[in-house]
Amino acid sequence: MTAAVLGTYVATPAVLGAAPAAASPVAAAAPPRCPAVTVQDATRQADAVFRGTVEAVAPVDGAASADRFDHDVVVGRVWKGGISTEEVVVRTEAKPRFGTRACARGLGELEVGAEYLFFVDRRASAWLAGSGSRTEPLDDQLLAQVTRLLGSGKAPVPAAPESAEFTRVADDVPAAFSRTAAPGLAMIIVGLLGLAVVRGLGRR
Repeated sequence: MTAAVLGTYVATPAVLGAAPAAASPVAAAAPPRCPAVTVQDATRQADAVFRGTVEAVAPVDGAASADRFDHDVVVGRVWKGGISTEEVVVRTEAKPRFGTRACARGLGELEVGAEYLFFVDRRASAWLAGSGSRTEPLDDQLLAQVTRLLGSGKAPVPAAPESAEFTRVADDVPAAFSRTAAPGLAMIIVGLLGLAVVRGLGRR
């Protein structure tokens, strides 16, 4: 009887020790988002703020996987920072450096010929537009915000003072003093003679 009852049992994978079904894959977590950096914060944090056009770009010597780039930038206007030359070197990174926020992204290689508004930090050999920099292509809205916060800015190189110009009016040699003074002396003599005559008449 017992054997008959046991024979009615249905074997299950758990009973037989079968391996459990594979777990469904878990979706990879999305990278964290960095809080937006406002233009006001960027102007306060940066060592220098200026507009400029990228003239040339090259990978930094020794940089792994060409993840850092040096840009030759012609400076158009300066709002902040001790920039006194018409051309500067700006370094960017394709990846955030060690110790930066995981959400931050590097700027990478900038477009040659494009004009940018740079928010940079001072470094020994170049200005750095690092991870999380507000550096971006220049547009009217961005320019208006910076102008409202920092004023109209200034040229990177002060304009040279205007030099005095002298115009030569004639090629004639200046007249001698005796020639120029003679008419005046003659008038004085005539005046004295006239005064003497009037006094003589008055005594009569």
